[in-house]
Amino acid sequence: MRLRLDFISAWNMIDPLYFFFTRLQYLEQTRVNTTIFRVRLTRYKGRAVVLSDGTCIKKNDVLVKIHLHNVQILKELHFMDNDLKKAMILYKKAKESLPYLALYIQRYKNEVQIKEIITIWDPT
Repeated sequence: MRLRLDFISAWNMIDPLYFFFTRLQYLEQTRVNTTIFRVRLTRYKGRAVVLSDGTCIKKNDVLVKIHLHNVQILKELHFMDNDLKKAMILYKKAKESLPYLALYIQRYKNEVQIKEIITIWDPT
């Protein structure tokens, strides 16, 4: 348990550097409402692709990339032993964060340019 707390503390100190170098942005009100998303705008660099909903993504289209605020999540959940309870809290926090993500997109000066919301997901 002590090693886990040391790891979280170290990550907490490194996180501002990660935040800066990855050009992430907090969603509005994040510091007050503790949303678990941090975002950045990115341009698609791959070849054209058509998604299952019919959306066509082409080179240089604007995407919103979601990053989970992992260190915040770990700090809040590390004392819990019940994995089901952890999953339910994480689900609730993600659901509570979605309106702030929508507000971020609506307030973007060229919101119609945003084609998709993406994230990196590695289930392994």
